[in-house]
Amino acid sequence: MAVIPFAFVGVIPGHWILGAALSAVSFRSVFGLSGVTVNDSLVMIDFIDQKLGDGIPVQTAIIEGAKGRFRPIMLMSVTTSLAFAPLLLERPFRRSS
Repeated sequence: MAVIPFAFVGVIPGHWILGAALSAVSFRSVFGLSGVTVNDSLVMIDFIDQKLGDGIPVQTAIIEGAKGRFRPIMLMSVTTSLAFAPLLLERPFRRSS
C-alpha cells in the first residue's frame, strides 16, 4: 500500500501534459492505476521473497528480482494503462446553453 502515493505522483503532471481536466471519470483511471502499482509491487516483492527463501543475500535478491520481473511488470503496466487511456482522455460532458 505504500506505493499508492507514487501512482499519484504521475497523475497531476500527466493531466497537465495532456491538457486534461481532473474529473470524476479520470479519477476512475487514477484508482485503476493505483491498483496496477500495488499489483506490480506484489509481483516484485513475492519474487524477491522467493529468492531470499533460497538463501540468496538481500542485495543480490533485490537486483535479481528487478531484472527478473522487469518485463512482466512493464507489460502488465503498459497494457493496463492503455486500457484506462480512454477513461482518462474522455472529455467531461458539458451542457450547451
